[in-house]
Order: sequence, then C-alpha cells, then structure tokens
Amino acid sequence: ALAVIFTYPLQLMPIAEMLELSLKARPALCATWTTLARQLVARAMLLLGTCFVAVFGAEQFDHFVSLTGALCAVPLAFILPGLIHLRLSSQLGTSTASSQMLARVSIFV
Repeated sequence: ALAVIFTYPLQLMPIAEMLELSLKARPALCATWTTLARQLVARAMLLLGTCFVAVFGAEQFDHFVSLTGALCAVPLAFILPGLIHLRLSSQLGTSTASSQMLARVSIFV
C-alpha cells in the first residue's frame, strides 16, 4: 500500500499533462503566476476527484471494474486492430483497396 501512495504522482502525471494541455497552460519554466495557479487548481481537482471515487466507490467496486472493462476492452478488441492495420499498411506501402475498406468497416461497426 505504501508503494501505491508514493507512486501515485507518477500514475497521475499523464492525466495531469493532458488536462493542462486542454487548459492551454504554458510549460512550468515560462509560466506566469496565473498559469501556475490554474495548473495547481486542475491537479488539486483531479486529486480530489480520484479520492472521492476511491472513498465513495469502494462499496460498488464490482460495478466500477465492469464499467472500466466495458469502456476499455471494446476499443482494444474491435477498434484498435483496424486502426493499427490502416496505419501500418499505409506506412509499409502494402495497402490494397479491399483491406482498407475492411479495416474501415471494422472500425465503424
């Protein structure tokens, strides 16, 4: 449990970076006080949100795991293979019209 507590900032960093990009925050080295305050508030809200989910969602953990599996497994199983095929075949120059059509249909179905 202690390892999870100490590595929590590492786990939260990619999400915090995406959140700061969506807020159009400047990098920390050339940021103003307003930008730093905005980043601090965004990270605090992210931390409070995850703590809220952990405290109040502990009794319904099975529903949370089911929702996570449903939202993450479907793209992994159905959407990403078609996208990967389209990207690799276009880079390697081995793409045909029928394989592109099949990959696009598998993405949208």
